[in-house]
Order: sequence, then structure tokens, then C-alpha cells
Amino acid sequence: MTEFESDVAVLIEPCGVEQVLLRRDTRIVQLRCVGDSIIVEPSAIGPVINEFPQIQNKAQVLQRLTELYQGDGKPDNTAWAPAALRLRDALIAFDGRALGMTYREIAMLIFGEERVHRDWSDIDRILKNRTIRAVKRGRRFVDGDYVKLLS
Repeated sequence: MTEFESDVAVLIEPCGVEQVLLRRDTRIVQLRCVGDSIIVEPSAIGPVINEFPQIQNKAQVLQRLTELYQGDGKPDNTAWAPAALRLRDALIAFDGRALGMTYREIAMLIFGEERVHRDWSDIDRILKNRTIRAVKRGRRFVDGDYVKLLS
């Protein structure tokens, strides 16, 4: 695969598993890394299909990765419902905090570096407060609120 321009963030779980988030325009793809560390040297991206009942999920990830790579500049056609977006942000924020990230670093994962550099120090603290709420929401979700989604 040739190189392409995107924002990249690597999260390392306490057990050592690496997750990479690729962001370009409005598209984000999160991938679980297997094998050698991707931090040490350039790495190739390839699919691991080991769960055939969920092969459709793998195909969707590959499609999103392809769209990210092509970078056609069109907005992502996958619209997030507000509740789903809050949940996504909460889980990213919780994981980031569990890994020792600052609120600002978490905000960069969720909102992008450009927006954080521009809006983080605003007097109204909207971005800071939104990030703090996302961490708290993530904690509540992990502590048991996820059960509400199952019923």
C-alpha cells in the first residue's frame, strides 16, 4: 500500500494491544493491530479474517478504509445519530483516560488537532467541558449503563 495523508493516533491498551485510529476529512477508521508494534517502524495494513460469522463487519471496515484511502473529499455518508456519536465519543474518552491521556489529548482524538488548537482555550470552555462529560459518560457506561442498551 502506498502512503497516504491522514491523522494517525495509536492507543496502546494495558495488555499491550495496539489500536490505530486513522482520520481523514470526516472519515475515521479504527483498526486493531496484530504482530509487531506499529510504533517501531512503518507497517503494512492487511485484513485478518478469523471470524467468518462476522465477515460482513470485516468487509465494512475494509470499505471504510478504502474510502479513507481514496480521499475523495466527499463527506462521510454514514451519518451518526446524536446518541450514537455521544456513545462513540464516551468510549474513546474512557479508553484514552484509562491509558493516562490528558483531556486535551482525548479531545484531539475525538475532534481533531486543528479544532482543539483553535477552540481549546475559548472562554466558554465548550470543548473542554464536552470532553470532560465524554469521560464521565464513558465511566458510567462501563460501570453498568451499557445494560440499558441491551434491553
